[in-house]
Amino acid sequence: MLATTDLEAFADLSPDGRWLAYVSNESGPLKMLMKPYPGQERGVPVSQGGGTNPRWSHDGRRLFYWSDNKAILPVHFIRGELMVVDLEFQPSRVTVSSPIALFTANMPSFFSYSSYYDVSPVEDRFVVVEETKRPGATHFNVVLN
Repeated sequence: MLATTDLEAFADLSPDGRWLAYVSNESGPLKMLMKPYPGQERGVPVSQGGGTNPRWSHDGRRLFYWSDNKAILPVHFIRGELMVVDLEFQPSRVTVSSPIALFTANMPSFFSYSSYYDVSPVEDRFVVVEETKRPGATHFNVVLN
């Protein structure tokens, strides 16, 4: 993905194709970063702690990701929060707002899935793969709002 020796994963290209959001350990523990694409600049921090699985809003002005600093649950799930940051693009840089937690869910662990949630075009609904408490469940629930 990028020409470094760091761990870099879960890349997501912005809707306009000019920015790449990804997870990396380039400056220590795993966290969310973004950088101009293409380019070899170091990433701009997005998360204040750990984070994984970025998703761009459809207009490219917001970035969603999962915090992954919660307790590990059985069957490779982690209690995590869906976070969002607002982005302000300027000619030579990007400003990232402080992250806001939207909701908590039992998300698949870092290495389990890469596409276990998505954001609706107007950002008012989310689809999330979440741990079931009933073994052998034969259906799933879709929760709106």
